[in-house]
Amino acid sequence: MTLLLRKSSAQARIEGWDPSNRSDDDYAVVDDTIVGRIYREMIIGKPKWRWFLQQIPEAGPGRPVPPPPRLLIMLEPGR
Repeated sequence: MTLLLRKSSAQARIEGWDPSNRSDDDYAVVDDTIVGRIYREMIIGKPKWRWFLQQIPEAGPGRPVPPPPRLLIMLEPGR
């Protein structure tokens, strides 16, 4: 699997979000979709790199997998 680091401001434009509130030290981790984020943040007066991974809940008894957020937005007007 190959993951890409893309500036969050560029990913925001692709996703249709407002790119103006993204710093230069903010990156989206992308496969076919956004899988995480890496960014720099001041912690106790020192810059530290932080990262997180986004997860989609697994299906299970009584827990169907919810549609991705973009799909949910597209489905809402049709209701």
